[in-house]
Amino acid sequence: MATHGFLGPLLHEALERELSERGMSFRDLARELQVSPAMFTRMSNGARPDVDAAISMCVWLGRPVEEFAYDRAAADRAAAAVAEFADAEPERVREPLGR
Repeated sequence: MATHGFLGPLLHEALERELSERGMSFRDLARELQVSPAMFTRMSNGARPDVDAAISMCVWLGRPVEEFAYDRAAADRAAAAVAEFADAEPERVREPLGR
């Protein structure tokens, strides 16, 4: 399994929200970014856009590409830290959840 990757569906969701706010469609965005409208359909099904398209989409959103990337090792370390904290102080973990 890859240690790093790109979260295409997360980018698609961000685009969908922004398009809704701007009153635009994915077809409008495809025309503006000069990409195929089918790319957005593929992204909604889990596919990743090519690098150039992904960068263009992030620039259009005004958000850094890194926001849609992952580092599996860092995520594993964070999960381990949360689990360790939960084992050490389970009552503090439950408090914010209202339990």
